[in-house]
Amino acid sequence: MLSASDCLSYRSSCRICRSVVGPAFVTRRIHRWLESNRLTDIFAIEPSPSGAVSSLYDLLAMVGLTASGEVRYLRYLLGLLTALECSGDWDGWVWRLHVMKHFGTLYPIPHPNRPIVLKPAHVRQAFCISRRYSLPDSVRQYLLFGQFLMDASGIDLSVEPDHNGSGWLGARWAPLQWYMLRWSCESVCLAGGPFGCTYDENDPVCTVYDRTGDYPSWSDCSCSSFRDAVCSRIGNLVTILVRNVAVTRASAAGHPHVRDRIHHLTAQSPPVFGRHTVTTVAEGVPDTHNLERTVYLCGDEPHDTFVAYVTFHVYGGASTASVLLHTTERPAAKAGGVVERFPKTVALAYRVMGRADVEILLGCL
Repeated sequence: MLSASDCLSYRSSCRICRSVVGPAFVTRRIHRWLESNRLTDIFAIEPSPSGAVSSLYDLLAMVGLTASGEVRYLRYLLGLLTALECSGDWDGWVWRLHVMKHFGTLYPIPHPNRPIVLKPAHVRQAFCISRRYSLPDSVRQYLLFGQFLMDASGIDLSVEPDHNGSGWLGARWAPLQWYMLRWSCESVCLAGGPFGCTYDENDPVCTVYDRTGDYPSWSDCSCSSFRDAVCSRIGNLVTILVRNVAVTRASAAGHPHVRDRIHHLTAQSPPVFGRHTVTTVAEGVPDTHNLERTVYLCGDEPHDTFVAYVTFHVYGGASTASVLLHTTERPAAKAGGVVERFPKTVALAYRVMGRADVEILLGCL
């Protein structure tokens, strides 16, 4: 199969190749790519322009002063194919994009259930920024859809790259922005940090900054990757807290296995319970820092109808721990216990986590 770069080079080489590598050919390639990556419900292609004169460009094309609509459309398709195929591995975004879809934070109103149409302007913007800056793969991929994403409080999550391999996630000077996330590809940021063993230069560590005044200040909190940083900004404000269990050193005196189990699941290498995870570490030094891990029980597949996740917190080197179960499932009843109000979430927790861990970590639901 021709790569995206081959399509570009072959089309410009001879007339026969130009007749083969046309809009229909490239459109099929993009559709196959979206299907193989399970993203047909997330992204869509701009429809082919009609034969009618719809813009000044079309009028100029009729008198030979600019490229025709078909040529411009083909350029757009080839650019989109290149942006999708040549920007690295998308596996890390695929499941997160489905979580964003089910959260309802990915699509612009008024069409929350339709795929995002990646228009020529989006492709051009992604190419322009990628050419000006040296960006990791996860950020280059994010440029295609990041403008459609806002966090649960309505804050823009666009990117602002720097020239030193770093940049900002979120408008740095937005009036409502209370904290930003800065990614960095510099190894110095890993000195003594918790992500030294899992660091990936294509999905770099992000540091959280608080906006407490006119300038952002370092809060000594970091996310394990850029993709995790994006996930950490969405969800909590659009979900229902089903269960909150806190365990202190004193309260766990008779049941130390509860706190130990939470600490183990928080520090365990992914996957946890065979599911996708997001890891954040907050303020502190190694061995005493606060850890946070979110495990998605569902919502990371196209066919899911709601999102449920469990978050583990460990504070002060495991002296205190907590477990929170969140869901977007609509309550089945206005009153009653957790089982009556959230039957699907409870059944899912037992199936994914196992009865033993549910009873240890969440009590009798």
